[in-house]
Amino acid sequence: MSEREESPEKRQGTIGRNLAKALNRIVNQELQASYVYLAVYSFFCRGSVALPGFARYFRNLSDEGFEAAAATLDYVVARGGEAALEEVREPPTVDWQNTLHIFRESLQTAEKLKRESERAHREAAASSQSGGAVDGDVAGFTERHLLKRHGKRCEEFSGMISRLERAGPRIGTYLIDNQLAKSLQQEKQQQEKQRQQQQQQLAEGSAAGAEVSSIFAL
Repeated sequence: MSEREESPEKRQGTIGRNLAKALNRIVNQELQASYVYLAVYSFFCRGSVALPGFARYFRNLSDEGFEAAAATLDYVVARGGEAALEEVREPPTVDWQNTLHIFRESLQTAEKLKRESERAHREAAASSQSGGAVDGDVAGFTERHLLKRHGKRCEEFSGMISRLERAGPRIGTYLIDNQLAKSLQQEKQQQEKQRQQQQQQLAEGSAAGAEVSSIFAL
Protein backbone atom coordinates (compact mmCIF):
# COMPACT_ATOMS: atom_id res chain seq x y z
CA MET A 1 0.00 0.00 0.00
CA SER A 2 1.47 3.41 -0.99
CA GLU A 3 1.80 6.24 1.51
CA ARG A 4 -1.00 8.17 -0.18
CA GLU A 5 -3.35 5.21 -0.39
CA GLU A 6 -5.94 5.10 2.37
CA SER A 7 -6.83 1.95 4.25
CA PRO A 8 -10.28 0.38 3.63
CA GLU A 9 -11.31 1.57 7.09
CA LYS A 10 -10.49 5.20 6.34
CA ARG A 11 -12.20 5.09 2.96
CA GLN A 12 -15.30 3.66 4.58
CA GLY A 13 -15.43 6.39 7.23
CA THR A 14 -16.11 6.39 10.94
CA ILE A 15 -18.15 3.47 12.19
CA GLY A 16 -21.65 4.28 13.45
CA ARG A 17 -22.36 4.23 17.17
CA ASN A 18 -24.88 1.39 16.93
CA LEU A 19 -22.50 -0.77 14.95
CA ALA A 20 -19.60 -0.05 17.30
CA LYS A 21 -21.87 -1.01 20.19
CA ALA A 22 -22.89 -4.25 18.45
CA LEU A 23 -19.28 -5.24 17.76
CA ASN A 24 -18.25 -4.36 21.31
CA ARG A 25 -20.94 -6.74 22.57
CA ILE A 26 -19.36 -9.47 20.47
CA VAL A 27 -15.89 -8.61 21.81
CA ASN A 28 -17.05 -8.96 25.40
CA GLN A 29 -18.89 -12.22 24.69
CA GLU A 30 -15.83 -13.62 22.92
CA LEU A 31 -13.68 -12.77 25.94
CA GLN A 32 -16.20 -14.32 28.32
CA ALA A 33 -16.37 -17.49 26.23
CA SER A 34 -12.57 -17.62 26.03
CA TYR A 35 -12.38 -17.41 29.83
CA VAL A 36 -14.90 -20.22 30.29
CA TYR A 37 -13.15 -22.41 27.70
CA LEU A 38 -9.89 -21.92 29.61
CA ALA A 39 -11.64 -23.13 32.77
CA VAL A 40 -12.93 -26.16 30.85
CA TYR A 41 -9.39 -26.85 29.64
CA SER A 42 -8.24 -26.85 33.27
CA PHE A 43 -11.09 -29.20 34.20
CA PHE A 44 -10.09 -31.76 31.57
CA CYS A 45 -6.45 -31.53 32.71
CA ARG A 46 -7.31 -32.71 36.22
CA GLY A 47 -5.87 -36.04 37.24
CA SER A 48 -9.34 -37.23 38.18
CA VAL A 49 -10.65 -36.42 34.68
CA ALA A 50 -7.58 -36.86 32.45
CA LEU A 51 -9.01 -36.28 28.97
CA PRO A 52 -6.11 -34.63 27.09
CA GLY A 53 -7.89 -34.52 23.73
CA PHE A 54 -10.79 -32.48 25.04
CA ALA A 55 -8.35 -30.39 27.11
CA ARG A 56 -6.36 -29.39 24.02
CA TYR A 57 -9.54 -28.78 22.04
CA PHE A 58 -10.88 -26.26 24.56
CA ARG A 59 -7.48 -24.63 25.01
CA ASN A 60 -7.46 -24.01 21.26
CA LEU A 61 -10.98 -22.58 21.48
CA SER A 62 -9.91 -20.26 24.30
CA ASP A 63 -6.94 -18.96 22.31
CA GLU A 64 -9.05 -18.57 19.19
CA GLY A 65 -11.75 -16.64 21.06
CA PHE A 66 -9.24 -14.22 22.56
CA GLU A 67 -7.64 -13.62 19.17
CA ALA A 68 -11.07 -13.04 17.60
CA ALA A 69 -11.97 -10.53 20.32
CA ALA A 70 -8.68 -8.66 19.80
CA ALA A 71 -9.14 -8.61 16.02
CA THR A 72 -12.71 -7.29 16.33
CA LEU A 73 -11.60 -4.63 18.79
CA ASP A 74 -8.77 -3.60 16.45
CA TYR A 75 -11.32 -3.23 13.67
CA VAL A 76 -13.63 -1.03 15.76
CA VAL A 77 -10.75 1.25 16.77
CA ALA A 78 -9.39 1.39 13.19
CA ARG A 79 -12.80 2.60 12.06
CA GLY A 80 -12.79 5.41 14.61
CA GLY A 81 -14.88 3.69 17.27
CA GLU A 82 -14.09 3.25 20.94
CA ALA A 83 -13.55 0.14 23.01
CA ALA A 84 -16.20 -0.66 25.61
CA LEU A 85 -14.72 -3.56 27.55
CA GLU A 86 -16.71 -5.05 30.39
CA GLU A 87 -15.72 -7.13 33.39
CA VAL A 88 -15.12 -10.79 32.60
CA ARG A 89 -17.30 -12.80 34.95
CA GLU A 90 -16.25 -15.88 36.87
CA PRO A 91 -17.45 -19.14 35.23
CA PRO A 92 -20.73 -20.33 36.77
CA THR A 93 -18.99 -23.57 37.72
CA VAL A 94 -15.62 -25.29 37.48
CA ASP A 95 -17.03 -28.74 38.28
CA TRP A 96 -19.05 -29.83 35.30
CA GLN A 97 -21.26 -32.91 35.41
CA ASN A 98 -19.67 -34.58 32.41
CA THR A 99 -18.29 -33.98 28.93
CA LEU A 100 -21.74 -34.02 27.33
CA HIS A 101 -22.91 -31.29 29.70
CA ILE A 102 -19.92 -29.15 28.74
CA PHE A 103 -20.61 -29.42 25.03
CA ARG A 104 -24.28 -28.60 25.50
CA GLU A 105 -23.35 -25.43 27.37
CA SER A 106 -20.71 -24.62 24.76
CA LEU A 107 -23.28 -24.96 22.00
CA GLN A 108 -25.50 -22.42 23.75
CA THR A 109 -22.55 -20.02 23.95
CA ALA A 110 -21.72 -20.49 20.27
CA GLU A 111 -25.35 -19.97 19.25
CA LYS A 112 -25.48 -16.74 21.27
CA LEU A 113 -22.35 -15.44 19.55
CA LYS A 114 -23.77 -16.41 16.18
CA ARG A 115 -26.98 -14.50 16.91
CA GLU A 116 -25.01 -11.41 17.93
CA SER A 117 -22.94 -11.65 14.74
CA GLU A 118 -26.09 -11.98 12.65
CA ARG A 119 -27.55 -8.97 14.43
CA ALA A 120 -24.47 -6.86 13.69
CA HIS A 121 -24.56 -8.00 10.06
CA ARG A 122 -28.24 -7.05 9.70
CA GLU A 123 -27.62 -3.64 11.21
CA ALA A 124 -24.68 -3.05 8.89
CA ALA A 125 -26.57 -4.22 5.81
CA ALA A 126 -29.68 -2.20 6.67
CA SER A 127 -29.60 1.36 7.99
CA SER A 128 -28.13 1.20 11.45
CA GLN A 129 -25.76 4.15 11.22
CA SER A 130 -26.78 7.67 12.10
CA GLY A 131 -28.27 9.16 8.98
CA GLY A 132 -29.28 5.73 7.72
CA ALA A 133 -26.06 4.95 5.85
CA VAL A 134 -25.36 1.35 4.98
CA ASP A 135 -21.96 0.12 6.18
CA GLY A 136 -20.87 -2.57 3.74
CA ASP A 137 -17.43 -2.86 5.32
CA VAL A 138 -18.86 -3.98 8.67
CA ALA A 139 -21.15 -6.39 6.86
CA GLY A 140 -18.13 -7.86 5.08
CA PHE A 141 -16.12 -8.05 8.29
CA THR A 142 -18.86 -9.95 10.12
CA GLU A 143 -19.21 -12.37 7.21
CA ARG A 144 -15.48 -13.08 6.92
CA HIS A 145 -14.44 -13.14 10.56
CA LEU A 146 -17.53 -13.86 12.67
CA LEU A 147 -20.49 -15.54 10.99
CA LYS A 148 -18.50 -18.26 9.25
CA ARG A 149 -16.50 -19.16 12.35
CA HIS A 150 -19.45 -19.20 14.73
CA GLY A 151 -21.53 -21.22 12.30
CA LYS A 152 -18.73 -23.77 12.00
CA ARG A 153 -18.40 -23.92 15.78
CA CYS A 154 -22.13 -24.60 16.23
CA GLU A 155 -21.86 -27.48 13.75
CA GLU A 156 -18.83 -28.90 15.57
CA PHE A 157 -20.53 -28.77 18.96
CA SER A 158 -23.74 -30.29 17.61
CA GLY A 159 -21.79 -33.11 15.99
CA MET A 160 -19.83 -33.82 19.15
CA ILE A 161 -23.03 -33.87 21.23
CA SER A 162 -24.47 -36.52 18.91
CA ARG A 163 -21.29 -38.58 19.13
CA LEU A 164 -21.19 -38.40 22.93
CA GLU A 165 -24.86 -39.32 23.21
CA ARG A 166 -24.30 -42.40 21.05
CA ALA A 167 -21.05 -43.42 22.73
CA GLY A 168 -22.21 -42.94 26.30
CA PRO A 169 -20.07 -42.03 29.32
CA ARG A 170 -16.85 -43.63 30.51
CA ILE A 171 -15.27 -45.83 27.82
CA GLY A 172 -17.17 -44.17 24.95
CA THR A 173 -16.04 -40.69 26.04
CA TYR A 174 -12.49 -41.96 26.51
CA LEU A 175 -12.38 -43.36 22.96
CA ILE A 176 -13.66 -40.10 21.50
CA ASP A 177 -11.06 -38.18 23.51
CA ASN A 178 -8.33 -40.46 22.18
CA GLN A 179 -9.48 -39.90 18.60
CA LEU A 180 -9.67 -36.16 19.16
CA ALA A 181 -6.16 -36.04 20.62
CA LYS A 182 -4.75 -37.85 17.57
CA SER A 183 -6.66 -35.57 15.18
CA LEU A 184 -5.42 -32.40 16.89
CA GLN A 185 -1.85 -33.71 16.91
CA GLN A 186 -2.01 -34.43 13.18
CA GLU A 187 -3.45 -30.98 12.57
CA LYS A 188 -0.64 -29.41 14.57
CA GLN A 189 1.98 -31.35 12.63
CA GLN A 190 0.40 -30.29 9.35
CA GLN A 191 0.41 -26.64 10.41
CA GLU A 192 4.05 -26.90 11.43
CA LYS A 193 4.91 -28.47 8.07
CA GLN A 194 3.13 -25.64 6.23
CA ARG A 195 4.95 -23.06 8.38
CA GLN A 196 8.31 -24.62 7.56
CA GLN A 197 7.46 -24.68 3.84
CA GLN A 198 6.53 -21.00 3.95
CA GLN A 199 9.78 -20.15 5.72
CA GLN A 200 11.73 -22.12 3.12
CA GLN A 201 9.95 -20.31 0.28
CA LEU A 202 10.70 -16.94 1.87
CA ALA A 203 14.33 -17.91 2.33
CA GLU A 204 14.61 -19.05 -1.30
CA GLY A 205 12.95 -15.85 -2.45
CA SER A 206 15.35 -13.73 -0.41
CA ALA A 207 18.33 -15.66 -1.77
CA ALA A 208 17.10 -15.19 -5.33
CA GLY A 209 16.60 -11.50 -4.75
CA ALA A 210 20.07 -11.12 -3.33
CA GLU A 211 21.54 -12.93 -6.34
CA VAL A 212 19.74 -10.61 -8.77
CA SER A 213 20.93 -7.57 -6.82
CA SER A 214 24.50 -8.80 -6.96
CA ILE A 215 24.27 -9.24 -10.72
CA PHE A 216 23.06 -5.67 -11.28
CA ALA A 217 25.75 -4.41 -8.92
CA LEU A 218 28.45 -5.78 -11.20
